[in-house]
Amino acid sequence: QTRQVVDHPDMSIALSDGYVKTALGGTADSNKDHLLSCCHILWGHETAVTCLSLSSDLDITVSGSIDGTICVHTVRRGKFVRSIRLSRLSASRQKPAVRKIVLDDHGTFVAHTEDGGLHAYTINGAFLCLADAGEKLHDLAICTNGEILVTGGDSGHVVIRSVRDLAVTATLDLSRHGPIRCISMTPEELNPIPQYMFIGSDDGMVSVVDRDPSAVTIAKTESVTFS
Repeated sequence: QTRQVVDHPDMSIALSDGYVKTALGGTADSNKDHLLSCCHILWGHETAVTCLSLSSDLDITVSGSIDGTICVHTVRRGKFVRSIRLSRLSASRQKPAVRKIVLDDHGTFVAHTEDGGLHAYTINGAFLCLADAGEKLHDLAICTNGEILVTGGDSGHVVIRSVRDLAVTATLDLSRHGPIRCISMTPEELNPIPQYMFIGSDDGMVSVVDRDPSAVTIAKTESVTFS
């Protein structure tokens, strides 16, 4: 049973219970009946896969599951690299499920777990830091050359953190629109043209915020909300 499909320019990824499938687009001559053909099954998870993120530049995908395990695989060959067991924020014996994960092109990823934890690691398995998000998050994004983490969730606040230590550097209050559902930003390769952050909220509004790509933090200079 497919749980999630991720649209990516290089490939389509479907998440199923216990493993990850990657599929490359097939040619019309090789497979006339299907647009996609399965080329790898990435084994390693023992419970349902809940989220993943990939980097074509690094040839790496990271995926999280209900039992709190992160698996790292190569994308093109489908090779298992390592698994990482996340630590717990509380004294509970049960490992919290991984709900969101984001990987940057510099080899750092941040995972959000069911207990509110934010876990920063490298794809080599090195632990960087752990913080309490204080809320259920609905989206994560890493920007500014892997230095800044942007999160949004039930509180309706956009929270800006340093990836290095997950310390909060700035917040943007959009709580009048309800929980934040999604965050997206204009590609950094479009510099030096103006950069914007787009925030989708629970009431159907999208807030557009200017951001300075040369700054370490993302600052609200002006926001426009439209339906």
